[in-house]
Amino acid sequence: MIGSFQELPDGSLAATRKELTEVGIKPPGEGADDELIPLAGMGGVAYAYDEPRQRIEITASDERRMPHVIDARGRIEALPATQSGYGAVLNYTLFGSSTADWEDKLFSFNGGSAQLDARVFTPVGYLQQTAIVGTTLFDDAEVLRLDTAYVFTHADSATTSRAGDLISRGPLWARSIRLGGIQVERDFLLRPDLITAPLPALSGSAAVPSTVEVFVDGTRTFSRNVPAGPYAISNLPAISGGTGARVVLRDASGRIVESTLPFFASPQLLREGLLDYSVQAGFPRFAYAIKPNEYGEKPVGLGSIRYGFSDNLTLEAHAEGGAGLINGGVGAVTNAGGFGVLAVAGRASHAGGDTGFQSYVSFETRLLGLSIGASSQRSFGPFQDLASITAQLAYADDPQSRSGRGSRDPTVLDPLTTGSIARLGRPPRALDRVSIGTQLPFARARLAVSFVNLERDAGDRARILAASYSQTLWKQASLSLTAFTDIENGKDAGFFAGLTMPLGEDVQASVGVTGNDNGQFITADASKTLGQEPGSYGWRVRNAQGRDQAYRSAAGAYRSEYGQAEAAVEQFGGGTRVSAEAQGAIVAVPSGVFLSNKVDDAFAVVDVGAPDVEIFHENRSIGKTGASGKILVPSLRSHQKNRIKMDPTNLPVDAHVTRTDEIVVPGRKAGVTLDFGVEAESRDAVLILHDRDGHTLPAGLRAQLDGQGEPVIVGYDGRAFLRGLAPSNTVVVELPEGECRASFDYAPEPGRQVVIGPVSCL
Repeated sequence: MIGSFQELPDGSLAATRKELTEVGIKPPGEGADDELIPLAGMGGVAYAYDEPRQRIEITASDERRMPHVIDARGRIEALPATQSGYGAVLNYTLFGSSTADWEDKLFSFNGGSAQLDARVFTPVGYLQQTAIVGTTLFDDAEVLRLDTAYVFTHADSATTSRAGDLISRGPLWARSIRLGGIQVERDFLLRPDLITAPLPALSGSAAVPSTVEVFVDGTRTFSRNVPAGPYAISNLPAISGGTGARVVLRDASGRIVESTLPFFASPQLLREGLLDYSVQAGFPRFAYAIKPNEYGEKPVGLGSIRYGFSDNLTLEAHAEGGAGLINGGVGAVTNAGGFGVLAVAGRASHAGGDTGFQSYVSFETRLLGLSIGASSQRSFGPFQDLASITAQLAYADDPQSRSGRGSRDPTVLDPLTTGSIARLGRPPRALDRVSIGTQLPFARARLAVSFVNLERDAGDRARILAASYSQTLWKQASLSLTAFTDIENGKDAGFFAGLTMPLGEDVQASVGVTGNDNGQFITADASKTLGQEPGSYGWRVRNAQGRDQAYRSAAGAYRSEYGQAEAAVEQFGGGTRVSAEAQGAIVAVPSGVFLSNKVDDAFAVVDVGAPDVEIFHENRSIGKTGASGKILVPSLRSHQKNRIKMDPTNLPVDAHVTRTDEIVVPGRKAGVTLDFGVEAESRDAVLILHDRDGHTLPAGLRAQLDGQGEPVIVGYDGRAFLRGLAPSNTVVVELPEGECRASFDYAPEPGRQVVIGPVSCL
C-alpha cells in the first residue's frame, strides 16, 4: 500500500489518524482525523524504515490492526419508490344455506350473508369500510357496519397514521381496546429492508487466509473467505429463539478451529438506537360486530414507546388514561447473557379513588435441547386499565350495574361493586404460563408440555395442563397426540389422537379419535388443497361418528381468474344442510373494471396490449390477458419488490416488446398499473439486401435507416431487421470499400411479419 508519513525532528515517523486507519492500523484513543500519531508511541506496533527503497515494514498485534469488516447481509439495495394510483376495491364473501329435516319433511332457508370490504385508494392513503349484510327467512336484510378508517402510510419514516375505527397497540403486558379516533404508530412492515432486532456478531483472527462458517441449529447460515488478521462479521443470520452458534474457521491446509457464539434471537428486542411507538386517542367502542355505532361519551388515550438502549437492552413505557382512570408503567427486555430473553414490567393505576398495581415477568430460552418459556402477570389491589373501565361502561345500562341514572359516565360507577358482568372485564388476578418443548433426538418427533394458571377477579380459577406429541413417520406421514385437563376442578378434559397420510402431491387423508365431556368421536377425512393458481380445485370429505351422534360432510371448491366458489353438503342427525359460498373482488381503476380473486393487500393491472398472453407473479402463473390485453394480478406484497413477468410466446408476430419482466413496489392496499410497452403495430420488416451484381450482402455488415434509428447487423442471406419504417425508406450499409444505399417502400400487414426484397444496394 501507499501511505503518507512524516519524519519527526528526532528521526521517528508519524502519520495522521486517518492515514493509519486507511492502511489498517488502529490508532490509540479518539481524536481528529488530521491528528498526528507517532508510530513509536503506539503500543503493539513496531516498524523498520528502508529509506533508499522508501518502504516501511510495520509489525502490529491483532489489537492494533483494523479488522476486516463483513456485513453478512451483503449490499442492501434501496427499494424503488413506492407506487400507488387511484381506484377502488370491493372484496366480497357471499354465503347462503338451507336445511332439510327428512323425518318431519321440513325444508327451510337458513339465510344468507355478504361480508363486504370496500376501499378507495389514492397516492396519499386509502379509505376502508367493512360491513356485514345478512338476512334470514324471518328477518329482513340488516346492515352491520364494522370498521371505517382512513389510513396514510409514510415508508421513509416507517409511520402509519389512522383516523376512524382502530385497535390500540402496546407492549405484551398491556391489553388493547377498540377506539373511534386517531392513531399514529411506527410500522416496520413499511421498511422490509430495515433490521429491527439485534443480530449476532462475531470477531476473531486468522493466521492465514481462511474460510469462516457459522452453523445455527446444525444448519450453515453463513460462509465467507477472510484474509489473514483480525476480522469482524456483523448481522449474522439468526433463527428466532435459537441459542448459540458454532463458528468454524478453516484455513487452506485444512486446519479447523471451532468456537461457540452464545446469543438468543428474539423479536422482543430492538436494535440499538431504534425507536418504536404507538399513540392513539378517541372514544371507546362497545359491542363490536353486534351494534354498529356504540361509542363512549368520554375520550380516552393510550401511548407506548420502546427504545433499543443497546443490542442487549430494550426499554419500554406505557400509559393510558381517561374516563376517570390514570394508568402507567415501565418495563425492560434484556438478552440475559446471550442465553435467553428476560422481560420485566410494572405499572400502577388510579380510578374511583383507589390505587392498584400489576407486575409482569417472562423468560424464554433454550437449554439442553429444551425450549422453555415462562411468564407471570399478577394484579394487586383494585388494579384497573382501560380494558376493564370500558367493560364497565359497556354494561353501565345493565340493571345489575346501574347506579341511579343508567349513565355511561364512569364517575357514577363504583369500580369494586358494579356487578359480576363488569367484573369479567377486570384484569386477571393471576395469569401464569409455562411451556417446555423439545425435539426428541431418537426420532423425528417433538414433545411439548404447557401449564396455565388463571385466577379471575370474579373469583373463578382454572389450572390447565396440556401435553402434545408429534412425529413424522414414513413418506411424510405424521402422528399427533394432544391431551388437556383442568386440574382445578377435574372435569374439563379432552384428548385427540390423529394420523395424517399424504396420498399425492396435494391430497392427504387422516383418521383420528377425539374425546371430551360430550363423549368420544372417531373421525376420518380426505382432502385436496385448493391451489392459488386459476383453474385449481379442492375438495374435502369428512365423517365423524360418536355413540349417539354422526356427522358427515362433503365440499368442493374451484378457483378461477375471477373468484372462488365453494359448495358443501352436511348431514347431522336426521337433517341435511346445503350451503354455497362465493368470494372474490371487484376492482375499478382508470384503465377499466376487473373481476378478481380477493385483493387483501396490493395489486397490479398489467397491460400487455394483446390478448391471451400469460402473466406470472414470482414465477407463479396468474392467468392470461383478456380481450383488452389486460389482467389484474392480486396478492402483491406491499412495500416490497414484486417481480411480474410475461410470456411473449403468444404475442402477434408483428408486435414488438422491449422487456418481459418488471419490478413493482406497490403501496399498502393500493394498486399500480404496469405497461410492458408492447407495440401491436411496430412497423417492422425483414429487408433482404443484394449488391449491384445480385449477390446477397455478406453477414456482419452494419446497416442503418438513413438519418434515423439504431444501426443493425446484416445477418445471413443478406437479411436485416429494421424497425420504425415509413411508407418510403432508404437504408445505408457500411461496406469495406465505402457504403451503399437501398431504397424501398413499406406497407404493414397486420398479424404477419413483413419481408421486403431482394433490394439492390447501390
